[in-house]
Amino acid sequence: MKILLPVDESQACKNTLQWAASFLDSKSAELYLVHAIELALGVPMVDIDFKEAQAILDTARQTLEARGFKVVKANYVVGSATESICQFANDEQVDQIIIGSHSRNTLAKAFMGSISEGVFKRAKQPVLIYRNQGTPSIEMSHLEQVALSER
Repeated sequence: MKILLPVDESQACKNTLQWAASFLDSKSAELYLVHAIELALGVPMVDIDFKEAQAILDTARQTLEARGFKVVKANYVVGSATESICQFANDEQVDQIIIGSHSRNTLAKAFMGSISEGVFKRAKQPVLIYRNQGTPSIEMSHLEQVALSER
């Protein structure tokens, strides 16, 4: 199964990777990692720290490979995080997306948005959100709930 894991430098992402590594079967899962770099208005491309993006990907890859997983591809993309993650998922023809949530409150979401919820709404693939607040919880897209109920 081809699974996409969007990654960043947050503790929420580290928690999600650890959860995914304990939940998934390392023998059958083919993992794809993506780090989205969102451009701020007025910031030229030459000012973006691509080395930091690569370091985030390398750390995530090392974490997963140490647990016996095969990481097929680890790339960074530039643009809207939600759109870039969904496009990467389509381009790589992944079967599922597992994404962490920072579990921001409603006011923070209104100002900063929620990448995980945007991916949840826009992705063509089933999406599993690992919520990182208090006791972690999981939210699955309707497609994923249907797939699990058919097993």
